[in-house]
Amino acid sequence: MAVIEEVITLPEEVNSIQARYGLEGVAVDGDNVVVAFQRAWVNETDPRLGIYNTATSEWKFVMYPLDEPESQNGGGVGLSDLESLGNGVFLVLERDDQSGLDAAIKRVYSIDLGDFSIADGTLVEKTLVRDLMPDVLAYNGQVPEKI
Repeated sequence: MAVIEEVITLPEEVNSIQARYGLEGVAVDGDNVVVAFQRAWVNETDPRLGIYNTATSEWKFVMYPLDEPESQNGGGVGLSDLESLGNGVFLVLERDDQSGLDAAIKRVYSIDLGDFSIADGTLVEKTLVRDLMPDVLAYNGQVPEKI
């Protein structure tokens, strides 16, 4: 049986601008827990990555630049998951909300948060690691919305 030992909430100033999109991924690197916000929240241009330091119990947030929609059907683009590679480097799964023939963006990017001393509010730089569309299309074009 699992037991909840501690509940960590977002700072009120961040929680108060919450949109209908929530947190989509979580990864741990040392004392830092990083969470991906699926899309931008109220009055923001880019989604956040929240960085919670378990040693100091403090949050900071950086912004993640999403690709523009490319689907023939329009739609939106958001973050879907992230994975720590250690030393502040993360893989981020970015995807559109389209499937089948309308899908266009299913990509893995890397970001480097360094030693986590990155300034609150920084727009991170991303580097394309792999476009997953050719991989998925190799299986008869059955592209799911969520990878």
